[in-house]
Parts: sequence; structure tokens; C-alpha cells
Amino acid sequence: MKKKKLLITGLLTLSLLKVFSQESFKDTITIEGITVTASKMPQSAGNVTQKIDVIESKEIGKVVSGNRNISEVLMYKPGASVSSLSRNDANWGTYGGIGAKYSTYMLQGLPIDAFVDPMSLDLSAIDRIEVQRGPASVIYPNYLSQDFAGNQSPLAGTINLILKEKIDKPLTSFSTAYGSYNTLNGQFYHQGKTQNLNYYAGANSESSDYTNYGTANSWLNMQKNPEYKKTKLFGGATWYPAGNDKQKFTLFVSKTSHTGDAGRVYRGFDNEYGTINAGYSVELNERMNLQAHMGIRNYSRSWQESNFGVIDTLKSNNGVDQTIVPVDISLTIKHGKENIFIVGSDYQGANYSTLTDPLQGYQSCGNKSTALQSGIYAQE
Repeated sequence: MKKKKLLITGLLTLSLLKVFSQESFKDTITIEGITVTASKMPQSAGNVTQKIDVIESKEIGKVVSGNRNISEVLMYKPGASVSSLSRNDANWGTYGGIGAKYSTYMLQGLPIDAFVDPMSLDLSAIDRIEVQRGPASVIYPNYLSQDFAGNQSPLAGTINLILKEKIDKPLTSFSTAYGSYNTLNGQFYHQGKTQNLNYYAGANSESSDYTNYGTANSWLNMQKNPEYKKTKLFGGATWYPAGNDKQKFTLFVSKTSHTGDAGRVYRGFDNEYGTINAGYSVELNERMNLQAHMGIRNYSRSWQESNFGVIDTLKSNNGVDQTIVPVDISLTIKHGKENIFIVGSDYQGANYSTLTDPLQGYQSCGNKSTALQSGIYAQE
């Protein structure tokens, strides 16, 4: 009888182990080639000499982003200290023990603003995030941002946001939420595939009253609940002319509008952020690959200053306008057994200006600057 019980127990244990192993196998994630490498081409993780963290779409889907900021997805990775103060604010965190301006962000390999763009871009367009830690990332260019903390350098690492390219199945989703401070949020997303064209589009809208924190004689001088509204529109497409990966065209467009006020009639603000990414990649032969990428980043912000009194009056309208155009062209040549030689050129052009309208019938320019950065690189 004991032998029979032991036999039955053993069979049940083996069955459970078999079921568990099958379920574990179904949940296995195959990591594709990662692109945050000096070759600028997908490579397997075993061939990359730098430390790379890959955050796949499945892991991204589990993250609760309280401030709708992409940087929050990175908050549990080593060396990152994310600090997104609110849904309005940029990311003021640190990487590698130093400020956010020393870890750049890239979108499909082209630099974007580490402070503003994680807040303005929508996470629904991202397929995966590749985080390269350490000073090996200095092979990538600085970003000519003049706002916030000035130019940004990848001394402590670089983060590449990889957009969705291949759509496995059509999907349409809509969600809405309501919370405190009359916060109302609505999200829409659609993706599909038509022959050799893969595409997706989405929208995100949120409004809120926030809270009147003003008290008698407070420096905030609030007279009403602050208003807040943010709208994001984005879309992307990838076209494979031959129906395979040997040649592809990519395009991504995003527009974010952020408006509201600081709790007074003449303390309004109006911020517009626009991002365009276009790319072309072609496999010339089994050993040569040509890539060309170009982008446009526009950051336009305006805000009001008021004279506080029994009746508020408008003091001035102020604004900042910034446009940055990054370009990168590279040729990759495979030779020998596992050798790669890459040669290319990158470029950035930046225009930055501040404006003030003191309500005297004219606008005065506080600061106006133009910066250009270009280089030629070769690496074995």
C-alpha cells in the first residue's frame, strides 16, 4: 500500500512539473537583435560588449506610469533615479549618479530631449526600450538642447526608444478614466497591416482642475483652481517594398499640446511639442547595409506674467521657441568571421530664441542663438 501511494504521489509530481514546464516555456521571451551598439545594426546580446538592459513590450505593458512619463519605465533599472514631479513636469532624475543631462535619449537612434520628450511622447508607440549603461555611450552625439539645463551628453549612458515597426495583428483599443480633481482621461489606439505597410495611430487627452493651494497673503496668489489640459496625437508607419527586411522606409509623427493656467486669469501657458522621425535602410548585399535617418524636434512654449491686485492685469506674454534637426547616415560592412566596420556622418542644427511682449506694441528678443554640430566617424 505504501509503495502504491508513493507511486501515485510520484506520478502526480511529474505531471505537475510537466504542466509547469510547459507553461514556463509558453512564457519564454525571445530577445531580438538590439540596436544600441556601435554598429547601429541589430546584434545578438552575446555579441554586444557594453552593458545593455532591454525592456520588452510585455514588461512595458505592466508598468503603471502615474505621470504619463516614459522615464518612469526605467525607474527600477540599475543606475537610474527617475524624478518626474508631475504630469506637467519634465524628468529631473539622475543616471549613473549625475544629472539627467548626462544621459541622452534617442528615438530610433536619433537624439531627443531627455527632459521634455519622455513626457511628450506616448508610450503606446514604443515597442521596446534599450538602455546602455556606462561611458561607452560617448560614441553617440550630444544633443543641442538649449532649454532647461542646456546641452545633453551621453556620459552616463544612452536610452534608445525603439518604435513599433512590424504589426503582428490588427488591434483597436479605447479606455477612459475619471479621478480626483475632476481629472478625465481618454485614450485611443489602432494598429494594422496592409500588404507590405505596417501602421499605427493613437490619441491621448487629459484634463484636470487641480487644487487651489492659494491662501490669504500666499505667494501663490491663486484666485481659482488651476486648469490643465494635455492632448497627444501620434502615428507611425513602416513600408517594406520587397516584403522582407532587406529594405524599409519608416515614418513617425507626434504632436503634444499642453495648455492651462497657474490659478489666475492672466497666468496662462500654452506649450506645443512636435516630433518627426524618418528613416531608410537597405541591405546592399549580404555584407553591406546603408542607413539614413532624419528628424525634426520643435519645442514651443509661452506663458503669461500678471500684475496681482484687486483686479489682475496682464503684465507680459513670454515665449521660448526651439527647433532641432538631427541627421545620421552610416554604412556598415561585415568582414571576416564576426568583424564589423562602420563609417558615417551625423549632423545637428539648432535654433533657439526667447521672446517677451511687454504690451507696448512690439516683441523684444531676449536671446537668439544658432548652433551647428557635424562630424565624420569610422570604427572597426
